[in-house]
Amino acid sequence: MHELALGKLQDYFSMWTKLMTDLQEGMADGSDALLRRDWEDTEYDTPKTVRARQMQDQDPVYSVHILDFVAPRLQGLVARAGGEAAFEQWTVNVDKDLLMEFQALARRERRQ
Repeated sequence: MHELALGKLQDYFSMWTKLMTDLQEGMADGSDALLRRDWEDTEYDTPKTVRARQMQDQDPVYSVHILDFVAPRLQGLVARAGGEAAFEQWTVNVDKDLLMEFQALARRERRQ
């Protein structure tokens, strides 16, 4: 199964790079736009609104930063490929500019 994923590395890196870029667009601090912020309760909150917020708190889309989602999956794929040296053999088929863009985004995310 991991060979199928390794064969699609170009697609994965393209998707992850696009997602990371899109989720940071318009965010002054470069954070993930979908991460739920702490909302102030108001007197106008309905039980439905309160429950929707509670559900959102448990949804990884709104509670896990994109890099924190991608990194473990990529590390697992590297491990299943046989380590970094073997993984690099597979990345030969990935566009170098795309890899550099992904790495730059990941480095910038880790600094924040």
